[in-house]
Amino acid sequence: MRISGISSHINADAIKKIDQERKSASITTTNKANKDSSVFSDDAKRLSASSADVGAVKAQAEAHPEIRPEKVQEAKQKIQSGFYDSEEFIDQLAEKIMRDFGIG
Repeated sequence: MRISGISSHINADAIKKIDQERKSASITTTNKANKDSSVFSDDAKRLSASSADVGAVKAQAEAHPEIRPEKVQEAKQKIQSGFYDSEEFIDQLAEKIMRDFGIG
């Protein structure tokens, strides 16, 4: 035995209801997409700016070599001439160390 009239009528109503829900969901999704926005906290904005600063400093550091031959040559000349062994240099160094540590 086969009953065919009732099930096809019920299915048609169910299909109409599903189609209406899909259309409604599509309209809601479209409206939400138009209203979406991003809001960033002040901390996030500062972090972003800091990150940009770090990137700029890193680029500058990479552009300059770590070992500068002219400074190495200058230091070698000072060592050979005895500059670092002079009383004047030792006094200046001692004063700077005391000042940096808050002693003098």
